[in-house]
Amino acid sequence: MTDSNHTMKIDNALLKALCYTDQIKRATNVSFCLEQEQQSLYRLRQRLLNTLKPLSPEQAT
Repeated sequence: MTDSNHTMKIDNALLKALCYTDQIKRATNVSFCLEQEQQSLYRLRQRLLNTLKPLSPEQAT
């Protein structure tokens, strides 16, 4: 049985390797990555909404 309050120390070299291979992200990059994803999803949503709008007679010609 393991103690749930016990924290495991991660070897610094292992941590660097995981960051280097993008298996984990540094805490400083997480908020930036989330912001980038949010902007990307917003642009995709706008494009989808634009494709659902019917064309006006001026646009159709």
